[in-house]
Amino acid sequence: MTWPSFASSEGEIPSRLLCPGQLGDVLKAADIIAKKNVPLDIGPTRHGITRGETIYFFDPSGNRNEVFSGGYIYCPDKPALTWTDDELGKAIFYHDRKLIEKFLSVFT
Repeated sequence: MTWPSFASSEGEIPSRLLCPGQLGDVLKAADIIAKKNVPLDIGPTRHGITRGETIYFFDPSGNRNEVFSGGYIYCPDKPALTWTDDELGKAIFYHDRKLIEKFLSVFT
C-alpha cells in the first residue's frame, strides 16, 4: 500500500478513507500522523461493530479522514451479533467503551 505524504506542495491533504490490509498499516498511519503533526481525532482504536482497527484525523480543511483495516469475515454458521442502545459506545469505540462527544458533534 502506498501512503500519502499528508501534504502536497500546496499544503493540502486528500480527503478519503484509506483501507490498508492490517493493523500494522493503521499503526504506520498513526506514526505518519504524529510525525507530520497532523491533528489526531480518535485512535488508534477498534470499532466494536466491525472489529476493524481505525484511526481518525483532520486535514487542513477540517475534513475528518479515517484509516480503517480489518473487520468481520462473514461466516454463514456464525450467529448474528445484536448491539443494543446501551452498548452503543462499545459498538463504535470498543476500547474506550463510551461515545466520544466530539466524534458526534463534528460533521465534515
